[in-house]
Amino acid sequence: MISIKSSFLISSILVTLVAFNYNRDVDAQSTYTGAIVEYSPIAFTFPLNVSKELASQYMLMNVQQYILFIDQAVKEKTQIIVFPEYGITGNNLMNRDRALSFLEEIPSPKSSNSPIIPCGNTQFDDRVVLQTLSCAAIKYNTVVVVNMGDVQPCNNTDPNCPTDNRYQYNTQVAFGSEGAIIGRYHKSHLYGEQPVFDQPITPDIEYFTTDFNVTFGMMICFDIMFEEPRTTLVALGINNFVYSTEWVNANYAYATQIQQALSYEANANVLAANIGTMAMISGSGIYTSGTPQATYVNPTYESKSQMLIATLPKDPSDSALVESLLAKQQQLQQQQQQPFYSKPLLGHQEPQKIVKHKINYQGVPPNSFNSTFTIFKPSSNQEQISLQAVNNGFVCSLTYSTGEIVGDQYFSVVSFNGNSNGFWNSQICMVVVCLDNSEDGCSALIFNSSTPFTELTLSAPFSNGYHVNPMVSSDNTLSNYYPSYNSNTNTFAITNIDPVISVAMFATQWDNSSSSSSSSSTSETDSPMKNSFLLSS
Repeated sequence: MISIKSSFLISSILVTLVAFNYNRDVDAQSTYTGAIVEYSPIAFTFPLNVSKELASQYMLMNVQQYILFIDQAVKEKTQIIVFPEYGITGNNLMNRDRALSFLEEIPSPKSSNSPIIPCGNTQFDDRVVLQTLSCAAIKYNTVVVVNMGDVQPCNNTDPNCPTDNRYQYNTQVAFGSEGAIIGRYHKSHLYGEQPVFDQPITPDIEYFTTDFNVTFGMMICFDIMFEEPRTTLVALGINNFVYSTEWVNANYAYATQIQQALSYEANANVLAANIGTMAMISGSGIYTSGTPQATYVNPTYESKSQMLIATLPKDPSDSALVESLLAKQQQLQQQQQQPFYSKPLLGHQEPQKIVKHKINYQGVPPNSFNSTFTIFKPSSNQEQISLQAVNNGFVCSLTYSTGEIVGDQYFSVVSFNGNSNGFWNSQICMVVVCLDNSEDGCSALIFNSSTPFTELTLSAPFSNGYHVNPMVSSDNTLSNYYPSYNSNTNTFAITNIDPVISVAMFATQWDNSSSSSSSSSTSETDSPMKNSFLLSS
């Protein structure tokens, strides 16, 4: 075996306990305890040609780290734990042939009338990742959800079969507490992954039911922006989601805000695990009907892993139960200012320097697709200042008032109406904090702000056929502005505003006649649908 242990360093497991994991005051039959792990995979430089042996050894090293998290999670009575996209394979795949060494043939639970349990099954001896995770689910008696690569053979009897006679899928897999594969989901919308993976001909609709009687819908990363599979899953009555992602942050769509928007729009619990590469690719959380139970962002230049645990209502529409759990969450947060658990693993490194105020990383920034910027600097005690940014006829309007302001941050109104780098037609209206008074500075990722507004109104006429994701990012990562959001008029009316990082309405065109990720061109003659944020103190 080729040893790669010396090629990486994991600093610590950090666990934030964000709600009572076993609830003495609420019937346990109405709640469950879930965990997510923002995990940074082991750093390793592979040769150009990667053997199956080396790929398996590398993946097992990441899986062993997973098991350490699972071990700690079950001590807090966790019943389900979710891991991120590319957490097992890492970003080492490059092309189809190289990726093959990292893939395992994952059977669908629908393919057998009997449970498919890889642990102890000799038919899975060449699929060590599936075997190891299945055994871990049994040992710890918990549901384990991971992301890995699936390979499915095909031949010329299938007209869609690739020329190399195999399908390769970016896949989310769920193992039940008895070790069986209970869910297998193929990512339906790839994000620049076509050199490695195939996209299902039609979106995959997958869900699984656990032994604690909760049904979870399955999605991966880019899927969150599309009509399917989410619309069908919600129509089926599913209101709990497991979501594995490697989300590249943009200042109009931070990972935690887009996750929170899904939770709000679907009136659902969302357990979202992002990969913990660095600030540009970070942001995980646990949410109930738009309210963050816990969120985490790695605001550093270095990789980091973190686990979040929360008690959730099985039915997120049970408002009385949700209110009770949130009250307990707030009580616990007041008592606990530090991470619940910190333990060195496989070595130790000095605490990473947190980069405050300025992170000049850019994922897919708004200045990369010809957005319009109106840059301004708020000053103290301004009243009803109005600004606009207009892009291809799409008007984004801002009116704001301020109280006493400490500091000299710039902001910008940003408007976009068109095709975003070939991915989709979209419309964006936002106000965002900037590094400086340049378009580059107003496209950078920033994770805190010192500027509160006493009133902030943001509005734009979105075209019919566009799905609007309304999002607010502020210094308070657990804030929830959705109770003040009127879905009929798409209006926010919020008091006691935290310092604002961004207020964004990010709309993508959903093609109701097709589930394809492509869409027709924007029609400027569509009847406008009014969407606005109104924030006031």
